[in-house]
Amino acid sequence: MKRMKFTLFSVKNKSSFKNVKNLIKLFSDVDISIFHFNEISEDMVHVVFNIKDEYIFGTKISGNQLNMPMNQYINSFYDSTSGLLFIEYVNERYCDEVSQYLKENNVDLQRYQLTNEIMLKTLTLYNGFIKKVELTDSSGEVFLFEVLSIDVLLDKISDEKTKILSLLMLSNKNFISLTEAGIVSINNNDLDYLTNFVRLFPYVENN
Repeated sequence: MKRMKFTLFSVKNKSSFKNVKNLIKLFSDVDISIFHFNEISEDMVHVVFNIKDEYIFGTKISGNQLNMPMNQYINSFYDSTSGLLFIEYVNERYCDEVSQYLKENNVDLQRYQLTNEIMLKTLTLYNGFIKKVELTDSSGEVFLFEVLSIDVLLDKISDEKTKILSLLMLSNKNFISLTEAGIVSINNNDLDYLTNFVRLFPYVENN
């Protein structure tokens, strides 16, 4: 199974995202466009973005440079019930390109931060076994713990100023990784699993 990594966003005007369908351009010279748009269900959309990029090759001595065009396809899943958008994370620049493209086309979105509450809800939802967790306290000191029960974790974050920076759990042979910055990784690329994961992912208003 291929590992899938996503950056999470919250869409403010939920109905605006379906207008993205009108941006499909299979053959286009623009740097970024919609390659594929699929309404999986009434509340779930799968969109593939196409980013035009170039491989650049050269040598240390001659400095000769060869540019080779390439297309980078970025998957995304949008749940209109929660307003959460999962954009496949290849690198930060591609993610910025996709989010900026959507904003320019009237989709109002912002990064979705994962709070302690959201991470704990996800852990409980998937009956996860904690493999590793990274915490930080009010002084900024970082603590790393491995193989914890949820009760021990709850005790360690009982102080409201202690935050979960990252959490790695095992759930039914699937590793799920969450970070405070809104990065989610899953070692499962099955479409049905991914859409169900997006649909069930905890949403907290005004996050």
